[in-house]
Amino acid sequence: MKHPDMMKENDTEPTGKVPRRAGRPPVLSEDERRAALLEAAYEVFVREGYAGATVEAIAQQAGMSKRTLYRFFRDKKQLLHALVKAHQTDSPPSAPVPDPEAPIRQELRNLLVNVLTTLLEPRQVALLRLVISETPNASDVTEEYLKVNLTGLFGSLNSRFAQLREAGAIRTANPEETAGLMLSAALGPLLWKALTSEVGTDVPEARIAAQVDAVLQVFAPTLLPPGA
Repeated sequence: MKHPDMMKENDTEPTGKVPRRAGRPPVLSEDERRAALLEAAYEVFVREGYAGATVEAIAQQAGMSKRTLYRFFRDKKQLLHALVKAHQTDSPPSAPVPDPEAPIRQELRNLLVNVLTTLLEPRQVALLRLVISETPNASDVTEEYLKVNLTGLFGSLNSRFAQLREAGAIRTANPEETAGLMLSAALGPLLWKALTSEVGTDVPEARIAAQVDAVLQVFAPTLLPPGA
């Protein structure tokens, strides 16, 4: 090894690595370009708000030109619509398959915890905050969000409550109303906290579980058969 004082300016120690060649960036497919633009739109919308976001800023965030962006989206409103659809949550992705041997109270707990975990995912909360703020100017976007992100999710919960009622596992004259009341009671305080917290803040799993347990404690005496 050469003494540091004897090394010339261009001398380097051998590393065994092949120097990286400069070249063109990898060519993205059309789907990859579209996905990159949506990700850039999410970041700019969350950072600047819908009103403050510009097509130029979104294109720059994606490392693309405005011309490329306009090939996929005619304006930023269409971008927001596409972003809402890209975050569609028809059902909890990690919802467990119901175990016929499990206590009904445990199944209800699992159902509610999984729905809440999906709705309170940081990106979903950030998107909901954005949609709410733009309701006066873009009510159709709000309707789109409710349609693709909440209707299907609530529908899967309502359907399971109806099945449990038919099987005699729960006692309720209106399973959809009961499911909605329980979900609202569990979600309300947590969602309010999430919406007023810093963007990207996780709702702890333990906090979600504790809220669901508190709701079940209130509903269980009239909802569950004796001994359930």
